Amino acid sequence: MQVIAVVRDSITRNLKVIKIVSLLIMGILVLALGSHLLVYGDDKRTLAVGIVVLVLPMLLYTAVVRPFLFPLGLYVLLVPFDNLLSLDPRYGTVTKLVAICAGLALVFALVRNRRWVPPHRAVWLWLGLLVWMALSVFWALDSVEATTRLITYAELMVLYLVIAMMPLTPTDFKLFSITVILGAFVASFYAVHLFHSGINVQNATIDQQVASRVFVRVGESHIDPNAFAAALLLPIALMMTFILQRQWSVTKLALIGVLLVLLGGIYVSASRGAELAIGMMMIYLLIRGRHRAQVLLFCVVGLGTTLILTNPFARFGDAMKTGGAGRLSIWKVGFEAFKNHWLVGAGVGNFPVAYDKAYIFIYQNYIAGWHRASHNVFLGLAVELGIIGLALGLIAWYQQWRMLSFITKSEPLYDLRIALESTILGLFVASLFLPSLPDKYIWLAFGFMAAARSLALNSSHSVYAVLPPVRLAKLPDENLFPSVHQKVRNHA
Repeated sequence: MQVIAVVRDSITRNLKVIKIVSLLIMGILVLALGSHLLVYGDDKRTLAVGIVVLVLPMLLYTAVVRPFLFPLGLYVLLVPFDNLLSLDPRYGTVTKLVAICAGLALVFALVRNRRWVPPHRAVWLWLGLLVWMALSVFWALDSVEATTRLITYAELMVLYLVIAMMPLTPTDFKLFSITVILGAFVASFYAVHLFHSGINVQNATIDQQVASRVFVRVGESHIDPNAFAAALLLPIALMMTFILQRQWSVTKLALIGVLLVLLGGIYVSASRGAELAIGMMMIYLLIRGRHRAQVLLFCVVGLGTTLILTNPFARFGDAMKTGGAGRLSIWKVGFEAFKNHWLVGAGVGNFPVAYDKAYIFIYQNYIAGWHRASHNVFLGLAVELGIIGLALGLIAWYQQWRMLSFITKSEPLYDLRIALESTILGLFVASLFLPSLPDKYIWLAFGFMAAARSLALNSSHSVYAVLPPVRLAKLPDENLFPSVHQKVRNHA
């Protein structure tokens, strides 16, 4: 037996040596090939291939060891610029391709580590909505459009599911948070720069006052200002949390500077829906948060500064005259379309088709035109998926909002919970004026909240900690603490 053990140890050591030598040889070959292409390359394509050859091994290693840094981190950074990164129509955008890579990397991590977090009921409700969307293809008015939109929803929800199942370390969550804020900061800074330079700025005179808004544009591609502003709600909520938790210092002032840039992105977009969403978020922080005095101070200073710079209510007054830039007319037609498809809907992605069929029957004070999007997530769900789909969507959104309800006020993550709940409320308000459910920033916010839940469930200080794959960690004696065990069963 001793001889067998010695032989086994020898074989193990030799295998390790062979593995290390093989990796070194591969690294040298990759370095040599990449350097050769960079040094002797005579065109841009060869130079690009050389850079890829040099960088790819490091990226693959990062994808295996730290998938939340790459490729998920790259995906998060690109989300605010999604509409500017279009490829061939068959492939969508660069963000979509990176999202697929991120999903594969996370799935590989789940299989490799054999650890996963039980998804919250909100995840299953969203997947139930996806199943209903898939069924609606069979009776859709335009099955091609329905199939295309269904694929988009499936990609977004599958990535959301994988993120929700990933066990996170504090380092992973910190990287996730940094990339969310960094991407939004760059986008906001760029929008403020365009506004200050007068590039892509649209001016309108409202009650003898000039109202301006910027369109983030590259070539023929541009981002809807309302969607651009809504994508900033999650980063703003996170920055508010980081600021409120810190004592007054140089670091806190620097974080306030970052927050001002993010708010500047909303200001130059002049999105009424996002402004209402920010107001709702602040009200929620005042009611449920632990730092009411600071939140109230920020609200007073922010509103006072805005009133000095411009009249923020001018565009709201104009909305009464134009029916919200034609939204009221669209909603009237949409309600007529809903009456025609109230039970099972017209099919996922088919709101514009159902809208066209009802358009001729509705008088409009403000002509909105043909083939319009819903400009309201829930009206869109009602028309496309009927009352069944609308009920599923509303219940799923509510459960999403309640996903972190098990975190009590005495726990360190309570401030994060309130910030994310305020984000979900803010996105709900913004979605009353946008067809935002197929947009990536909505599912990024949902996924981030699911990641926060995973962090809370796996934190060493938490009584809700879980072990792989679904078993609960050792809890206080059930006879002494029955309420704790019941709460864990409810939320795990």
